[in-house]
Amino acid sequence: MKGIAALAIGAGGIAIPISTRAAESTGISGKTIKEAVRETRICRTADVVVVGGGTGGIGAAVLAARNGADTVLIVKT
Repeated sequence: MKGIAALAIGAGGIAIPISTRAAESTGISGKTIKEAVRETRICRTADVVVVGGGTGGIGAAVLAARNGADTVLIVKT
């Protein structure tokens, strides 16, 4: 899965492939993201980041991990 990126939206799921070249053109480096006023430290990278631990989020995270992606699930506690 290295070099492949996608954006998943919603509980049912829309998967939108994202070019890794887009990250290069926006100033994202290995450790920081350059923003207009500040630099934000990157503490974790992943192939897939799922936000939301509902039914759809857990399913998306499990499926991505089973397919070999380095997956992070972010859940509000």
